[in-house]
Amino acid sequence: MNRQAIMTWCLLVLFVGTLAAESPKPVTSIDLQDGDAFVFLGDSITHQCLYTQYVEDYFYTRYPERRIHFYNSGVSG
Repeated sequence: MNRQAIMTWCLLVLFVGTLAAESPKPVTSIDLQDGDAFVFLGDSITHQCLYTQYVEDYFYTRYPERRIHFYNSGVSG
Protein backbone atom coordinates (compact mmCIF):
# COMPACT_ATOMS: atom_id res chain seq x y z
CA MET A 1 0.00 0.00 0.00
CA ASN A 2 1.17 3.46 -0.66
CA ARG A 3 1.21 6.26 1.86
CA GLN A 4 -1.98 7.93 0.64
CA ALA A 5 -3.97 4.70 0.88
CA ILE A 6 -2.74 4.11 4.44
CA MET A 7 -3.68 7.65 5.50
CA THR A 8 -7.11 7.32 3.88
CA TRP A 9 -7.67 4.01 5.67
CA CYS A 10 -6.65 5.48 9.04
CA LEU A 11 -8.94 8.49 8.63
CA LEU A 12 -11.81 6.24 7.62
CA VAL A 13 -11.31 4.02 10.68
CA LEU A 14 -11.17 7.04 12.99
CA PHE A 15 -14.28 8.56 11.44
CA VAL A 16 -16.32 5.35 11.64
CA GLY A 17 -15.11 4.77 15.22
CA THR A 18 -16.38 8.15 16.35
CA LEU A 19 -19.75 7.53 14.73
CA ALA A 20 -20.08 4.19 16.48
CA ALA A 21 -19.12 5.57 19.88
CA GLU A 22 -21.98 6.01 22.28
CA SER A 23 -22.02 8.67 24.94
CA PRO A 24 -21.94 7.23 28.46
CA LYS A 25 -25.19 7.09 30.33
CA PRO A 26 -25.18 8.53 33.85
CA VAL A 27 -25.53 6.08 36.70
CA THR A 28 -28.69 6.96 38.55
CA SER A 29 -28.34 4.56 41.47
CA ILE A 30 -26.44 1.54 42.67
CA ASP A 31 -28.47 -1.21 44.28
CA LEU A 32 -26.18 -2.33 47.09
CA GLN A 33 -27.26 -4.92 49.60
CA ASP A 34 -25.66 -5.93 52.89
CA GLY A 35 -22.96 -8.48 52.21
CA ASP A 36 -22.25 -7.41 48.63
CA ALA A 37 -18.62 -7.78 47.61
CA PHE A 38 -16.27 -6.04 45.21
CA VAL A 39 -13.23 -7.91 43.89
CA PHE A 40 -10.31 -6.02 42.38
CA LEU A 41 -8.36 -8.18 39.91
CA GLY A 42 -5.14 -6.90 38.46
CA ASP A 43 -1.39 -6.66 38.47
CA SER A 44 1.11 -4.79 40.62
CA ILE A 45 -0.80 -1.50 40.25
CA THR A 46 -3.84 -3.16 41.81
CA HIS A 47 -1.68 -4.89 44.40
CA GLN A 48 -0.40 -1.56 45.77
CA CYS A 49 -3.97 -0.65 46.90
CA LEU A 50 -3.85 2.96 45.76
CA TYR A 51 -6.85 3.36 43.47
CA THR A 52 -8.67 0.49 45.14
CA GLN A 53 -8.57 2.42 48.41
CA TYR A 54 -10.21 5.39 46.67
CA VAL A 55 -13.08 3.16 45.54
CA GLU A 56 -13.44 1.66 49.01
CA ASP A 57 -13.46 5.09 50.65
CA TYR A 58 -16.09 6.29 48.18
CA PHE A 59 -18.50 3.48 49.01
CA TYR A 60 -17.81 3.50 52.75
CA THR A 61 -18.61 7.22 52.95
CA ARG A 62 -21.66 7.10 50.65
CA TYR A 63 -23.17 3.93 52.12
CA PRO A 64 -22.09 3.76 55.78
CA GLU A 65 -25.10 1.64 56.75
CA ARG A 66 -24.22 -1.15 54.30
CA ARG A 67 -21.84 -3.99 55.10
CA ILE A 68 -19.86 -4.01 51.86
CA HIS A 69 -16.79 -6.21 51.47
CA PHE A 70 -13.77 -5.44 49.29
CA TYR A 71 -11.21 -8.02 48.19
CA ASN A 72 -7.95 -7.06 46.54
CA SER A 73 -6.65 -9.83 44.29
CA GLY A 74 -3.83 -7.88 42.70
CA VAL A 75 -0.72 -9.92 42.02
CA SER A 76 2.64 -8.20 41.92
CA GLY A 77 4.74 -9.66 39.21
